[in-house]
Amino acid sequence: MSYTSSPTFLSLGANKKLQNAQAELQACDAHLAMKEKELDVKRFGPVQDGLAVRSKALTDCGWRSPLGRDRKTNRQCFERRRRDTPHPPSLPDEHPSGDMSSIAPSQSASQQ
Repeated sequence: MSYTSSPTFLSLGANKKLQNAQAELQACDAHLAMKEKELDVKRFGPVQDGLAVRSKALTDCGWRSPLGRDRKTNRQCFERRRRDTPHPPSLPDEHPSGDMSSIAPSQSASQQ
């Protein structure tokens, strides 16, 4: 007596196997997403802390040095010098404002 499997039995077994694999994959994806978030916290936390310490140190040093105390005066002097420097002549506009072809929407093949 030979045993033959019915197509329905085989497809039910394959479906169950596929469902189990998909459930396992979803669980792995969720676990991986959680681990990525933990890694982001561990990676960016020390960087942010280091930048905060560095910024505070630079601020403290700036307020203690003559240049730091006078930075407002230095900035105003720089801005005045930049304002007094002649600017090069402006170039003619390559695209006149009446030419609207450059801002018209393009059509894709699906819109035609």
